Parts: sequence; structure tokens; C-alpha cells
Amino acid sequence: MFKNKPVEQRLSYFQIAGIHCYLFVGWDGEEGVKKSRKDTDQFSGYCAHNRVTFPTWHRPYMLLYDQVLYEIMLGLIEDWHKTLHLNPQEEDTWRGAASQFRLPY
Repeated sequence: MFKNKPVEQRLSYFQIAGIHCYLFVGWDGEEGVKKSRKDTDQFSGYCAHNRVTFPTWHRPYMLLYDQVLYEIMLGLIEDWHKTLHLNPQEEDTWRGAASQFRLPY
């Protein structure tokens, strides 16, 4: 479902993957970071790989990714509620599981 979002949507898989590095496009109106090589001004993504700031950059990035997945999960639970007629206890169980979901660092 994440990958099926239209690529031009700010919170599509395409756009969020582009924040990390590849696709080399700006995100949410920002130009991003240019490559450090003097012979090019090509955009090189936002990720701070191989820098001391990587952990403090990567965790908020993963939180954004987690948040989008969480919203997709809530949509699925809502669909299940309508189509499968989940009882309140089942729905609460699924919502609790979704609220605890996190990708590994």
C-alpha cells in the first residue's frame, strides 16, 4: 500500500525513499544537500551517512517512515472493521499492535 501511493505525494514511498538518498530529488520544497565534489552541483540526498550526525539524522527519518506505516495500518483496521465486522475487542487488539509497531533502527 505504501509503494502504491502516487509518486508525487509528499508521503509516498518514492518521496520518502528520496529523503534517505537515492532518487536525488528534493523533498517538500527543499533543495537538499549538494555533492561535496567541486566538479558537480548534483543533489546528493539528505542522509548523513559516514558522519557523526548519522544517528541523530536517521532516527527522525525512521520515525517518519514508521508514522506513514502506522497510518496505513489504521486504515487497514478501519477497512477490516467495516468489511469483517471486527468486534470492539478485536479492533482494540489490532490498534494496540499497530501503536507498538516500530521498524528496527
